Amino acid sequence: MSRSSVSAATRSAKSSRLRDGSNSASIAARPTSGIGLVAYSPLARGFLSGAVRQRDDYALDDFRRTVGWWAPENFATNMRMVVALNELAKSKGITLAELSLAWILARKEYIVPIPGARHPDRVSLNAAAADIVLSEGDLARMLDNIPTGAIGGRGM
Repeated sequence: MSRSSVSAATRSAKSSRLRDGSNSASIAARPTSGIGLVAYSPLARGFLSGAVRQRDDYALDDFRRTVGWWAPENFATNMRMVVALNELAKSKGITLAELSLAWILARKEYIVPIPGARHPDRVSLNAAAADIVLSEGDLARMLDNIPTGAIGGRGM
């Protein structure tokens, strides 16, 4: 099934559930069911955009403070991951957002990320991720920098 013919029957998944396995059975069942998977919030509410600031820089009423990525017990670990992934992105001449979206697109052909965009230039950058080819080495390096159980198992 191509991305352009993804079935109207879709399932949304928070794609930031990177390694916790919470979507493993759902992802494995997709090819036989003909159901596409829409990766909701693929840039983790901005955490994987490359523009995340320190947790204390966000207003106390900023909704992101209630999201698992920003939880005090998760923030430092997640920032270390973002720094490592950003280094890989820079070495490839792309943004962290492009790398993150390219990783999702490389996982399975029936997974379609739906990143938000406040500005037209971000739409272009997000779309450019479809043209990025990640090597097996790139994918392995990314997984090496994603802590097991990270992010998704934390109240996303």
